[in-house]
Amino acid sequence: MTDVIRVSGKSVVNKLAGAIVKKYEQNPTHDIILQTIGASATNQACKAVATAGSMLGGKGLAISAKLGFTTVYIDEDEKTALIFRIIIE
Repeated sequence: MTDVIRVSGKSVVNKLAGAIVKKYEQNPTHDIILQTIGASATNQACKAVATAGSMLGGKGLAISAKLGFTTVYIDEDEKTALIFRIIIE
């Protein structure tokens, strides 16, 4: 199963990082995907991944992300979104 978290430019970094950690702790086998559209949302996602790494580091876990693109439709407009596939080991 895949958990998709949509990130906006107004997303609070610590809450987003907490959501990543919580989703991992609830089910470590699920894929966690962050989806961003725009530079500010991408910036918030990058900071959240780094913050989640700090949160997980004390537990002996490391976090990384594979990046890719996907197409999403918003109000019938086609947009390209950047996706971060979160990897926690």
